[in-house]
Amino acid sequence: MRIYTVHFRKDAPADGEGFVFVREGFTWGGLIFGWLWLLYRRLWIPLILWIAAAVLLGALAEASHVDEAVPVIVAFAMQLWLGFEGNDLRRWVLDRKAYVEVDVVAASDRADAERIFFSRWKGPVDLSEATGNWVSPSGGVWPKRPKRPERPKAKDGAGGAEKESGHREAGAKQGVWPRRDDERVLGLFPKPQA
Repeated sequence: MRIYTVHFRKDAPADGEGFVFVREGFTWGGLIFGWLWLLYRRLWIPLILWIAAAVLLGALAEASHVDEAVPVIVAFAMQLWLGFEGNDLRRWVLDRKAYVEVDVVAASDRADAERIFFSRWKGPVDLSEATGNWVSPSGGVWPKRPKRPERPKAKDGAGGAEKESGHREAGAKQGVWPRRDDERVLGLFPKPQA
């Protein structure tokens, strides 16, 4: 079993895109690829510090005329350190980006971790009125239903019927549910993450 921490950003969309799953433990990508892994994960501050450390290491090795094996050993130690601490660096960067750790999940792989997390996730999702969504009592997130204008009271005669049918036409133009033209949403369900 692997342990995953789940991070969520409050201002992210409520369709699952705001969640990030980070595996606990050793990262082989950090060990093998080093700064390329940092670049791929968009860990900009650690990447800049990594490049600065590599340049400083090269300058110190050139200035001190040490054996050629010493910089290689130090560079391998840096790669090994990144393998052990790479996922913690990801958590640190997510924390700086206002992500909040909301859960810890034990699963065999990431897909299972996502399934387990979303099956038990009940909130809290703090959605403002500006986003057009509301949180149901059961914890699900649904598009906000617009308030219907009050129906005009029908009067005796043809005038009342015209007012009521005009109200129906206005309601049909306005729509009962707002349409979501977002490309990440298929119907009411988000597209699965790859």
